[in-house]
This record gives sequence, C-alpha cells and structure tokens, in this order.
Amino acid sequence: MKNIPLRIFSLFIFGVILFSCSDESFTLEQLGKDALVFEKQELVSPDNDFTLLIPKNWTWKTEDYGNKNILLAIDGGSPPDADGYIDIFSIQKIKSLGNAQTLEAAYKFTLNNFKAQHKDELFVESGKTDLLNYPAYFIHYKFNSGNYGETETFVFILESKEKGVYYHLIAGASQTKQLRKHLTQLIQTFKSFKLQESQTESDKVEVDVR
Repeated sequence: MKNIPLRIFSLFIFGVILFSCSDESFTLEQLGKDALVFEKQELVSPDNDFTLLIPKNWTWKTEDYGNKNILLAIDGGSPPDADGYIDIFSIQKIKSLGNAQTLEAAYKFTLNNFKAQHKDELFVESGKTDLLNYPAYFIHYKFNSGNYGETETFVFILESKEKGVYYHLIAGASQTKQLRKHLTQLIQTFKSFKLQESQTESDKVEVDVR
C-alpha cells in the first residue's frame, strides 16, 4: 500500500476496505509464533480506556468518521519504505450495528456482513483466538490480484468494558518482500493491547485524602 492518507483505512464493517494480494499466505498461528524485537512507544487512548505498544517510529492520530456508532477511532502507520509503501493499523470502538450482546454474536455479524458485501476478496481464515490479552475473534483476508504492494489485512474483534460495545483492531501490511516481518510486527503490537483498570470509589477517596 502506497503512502496515502490514513483516514482511507476506515472502518472495515462500514465497507471501506483496503484489499490485499500475495502469492504467499501466512496464518495467524504462524505469525503469532514469530519472534521480533523492535523499539516501542506507548500509545494511551484519549479517553484513557486502553494502552498498547506501537513501533517507536510510527505515528498515530484520532479520527472522526462522522458516524455515531463509532465511539472512538485511532489510525496509525509506519513511515514509507524506499518504494513508498506503508503499513497501517486502526483501532475502533464500535457500538454494535447488529445489537450484538455477546462477543461471538458481534463476530458473526461482522463476518456475515463482510462475506455478503465483498464476494471478490480472498477469505483466508477466521475464528476464535487466544493470541491477545483478552478473548477475541479474527478475520484474515486479502484481494488475490497479484499486484505488488497491496495490503493483507487482519481484523480482531474483542469486548470493551461496555455492554454491546466492541473494539475492532485492524492491521494492514503492504505485500512487499518484508510482508511476514511487518505482519508479525503488527500482530505483536496488538498483543500488547490492554484495557485500563477503572478506579474504584475507595481508590478515589484514598487519592483525594493524600
């Protein structure tokens, strides 16, 4: 994927998708076992609801997609490589469009919506995963056109602390010679995703007294 505005990498469920292509596919299980060391920086969400560790030289910003069901959106990405290709991620806190009250229901709604609207994409794999710090489901897909530099995408769906509200963690890596390394880096980034613990009333009182 060439160096383009990050806002284009909008919400997967709303149908704005960057497609991917590659002669070689890696499964989530394979990528989860890969070891990769890189310098990191901490990203803290504006509402202090979660943190994660992203590559030190990546940038990020909040987005407003103009949709009331998207409660929070953060887009980020890598600097362009020598050929102008970038890797990107998006974290979106979403009020379920299908009124899903369970994580599995939210996943099935998202998966069915994807399959109904995008019949030409190459669906690679999907299902439940314990790779993250919380129970999650994932969808892995790409567009099988064979063009160099397009994206391969993973979407992770997990619960927030609010009933009927879910996080979508979306990773897109350019299909270059460094594809496996960059997918691994994105997966490791999402493995660091942590929800912040809410202060209890007793905690607040103790802080105020001090």
